[in-house]
Amino acid sequence: MSSTNNSSNIQKFLLDTPLYTPIKLSFPSEDVNVLYSKSKSKADGHCPYCHKTTTFTIKGHYLSNDMAWSNMANRVSRSDTVKLTCARDDYHVLDFIFMINNLTVQKIGQYPSLADIANDQSKNYKGLLNKQDSSEFHKAIGLAAHGVGIGSFVYLRRIFERIIENRFNDRKDELYFEEEEFRAKRMSEKIEALHEHLPAYLTSNSRIYSIMSPAIHELSEETCLSFFPIIRQSIIFILEEDKKIAEERREREDFAKSIRDFEAWEAKQIKDGNL
Repeated sequence: MSSTNNSSNIQKFLLDTPLYTPIKLSFPSEDVNVLYSKSKSKADGHCPYCHKTTTFTIKGHYLSNDMAWSNMANRVSRSDTVKLTCARDDYHVLDFIFMINNLTVQKIGQYPSLADIANDQSKNYKGLLNKQDSSEFHKAIGLAAHGVGIGSFVYLRRIFERIIENRFNDRKDELYFEEEEFRAKRMSEKIEALHEHLPAYLTSNSRIYSIMSPAIHELSEETCLSFFPIIRQSIIFILEEDKKIAEERREREDFAKSIRDFEAWEAKQIKDGNL
C-alpha cells in the first residue's frame, strides 16, 4: 500500500491491522513509548489459546544509550519484535514483527496469524449467525488478514446490512415509520432510526457507517482495510448484546423451571403429609 493511515492505538495495530498496512506514528507519542520503552503496557484482546478475551502485557524493545529519543523520527529502516503475553498463562504468547522507518510502521509478520486469532474469536458467535453469515464472516477475516480490502469489506458489509435488516424486522411493530421508508434510508440513518434497539456504541457513532452507503467501486483498498476493524467490531458488539440477551433469557427460564419444580415437590410433600 502506498498511503499511510493515522493511528494512535498500538493495540489496534497489533490485534486488528492486516500485515503490511502502513501506519504513521506521531512523535513523541504513547504509541512509540509502547514499542520502545522499558515500561510494560497492557492491551485487551482475544487469546487464541485460552479462547477468551484477556489482558495482554506488551513487551517491546527499549532504546539503547546510543539511540536517543530525539533521533527516533529519523530512524533508519529496521525490523523489531513485540510480544503479547496473556495474563492467564505466561506460555500464551502472541509474536509480532514490525518494520519502522521514519515513524511509519508496518507489521511484516505475526504468529498466530490475524485470521487464526479472529476466527477463533468468531466461534463464540457461531450460534448467533446463520450458515451464510458465519461462512462470510470467516471469509472476510481471512481476506483482510492477507490485505484484501475490498473483498473483505464486501462480505462484512453484507453481514452488517443483514443484521440491521433483521433487527428492523424484529422491532418494526414498535417503530413509527413504514418498511419502505426504512429501506430507503442510508446506513447511518438506519442506525439512528433503530437507536433504541442497537448497542449504544453504534448509535453514538452512527456517522462512521456512512462508508457503507457508497457503491463498492467508489472505495479504495486502503479505505476498506481502514474501516474493516470498525465494521467487524460493530458486528461483534451486536452479537455480544444478542448473546447476553439470550443468556439472560435462558437464566430466567431455568429459574422459572426451578420454581415450578419446587412447587411440584412442595405439593407432593403436602399431599403425602410430609409438610
